[in-house]
Amino acid sequence: MPRQEAYRLLTVREGDAVTKMPALQAVIRSQIACAVKGNVAAQRAVVKLLQDREAEVRARRTGVSANKKLNKAAAHPKKSHRVVALLRI
Repeated sequence: MPRQEAYRLLTVREGDAVTKMPALQAVIRSQIACAVKGNVAAQRAVVKLLQDREAEVRARRTGVSANKKLNKAAAHPKKSHRVVALLRI
């Protein structure tokens, strides 16, 4: 059911134009609009969303899981701070 709601078509007004798009796309657009206006929480969420998506794409391309890299870094405490520093925004 949540998946159905996420992809349900909504009618969205952008200026004078009216467009239909999935609810999830409308939410992401709204999140990006808040981020652009300076909402720090929205900025973090958008950046994390994009980083996660890019990691998934990279993992598919290389065959290495993004979580595998994090787990490997956690096994080496001296190096794990580098991964944490990269993930903080």
